[in-house]
Amino acid sequence: MVDKINTYVTRSVDISKSGSRPVDQKGQSAGELSVKPEKSGADAVSLTDTATRLKQIEVRLSDVPEINRARVEDLRQQIQSGQYKIDVGSLADKLIQVEKDLSRA
Repeated sequence: MVDKINTYVTRSVDISKSGSRPVDQKGQSAGELSVKPEKSGADAVSLTDTATRLKQIEVRLSDVPEINRARVEDLRQQIQSGQYKIDVGSLADKLIQVEKDLSRA
């Protein structure tokens, strides 16, 4: 079987007892098959405005560190000095919400 898409050709393989060899639709081996690619114009790729903007955002985000070191240092100092306060009510509410979200999934 020969499938032709533009200038690309794929051939099936005969897996009979005589061995494997590429064949065309008429059962001829690939050596007997002559395929001439069609002449076509140059290929072109066009990116949408959205794709271009996404690429720009990706480049900008690659420059941003994954860890906000200033925030980490601030929290470290608050913890060491005893000034860091945990809102246990807010923490409990968030844990309950996470459990509800997980049970729905």
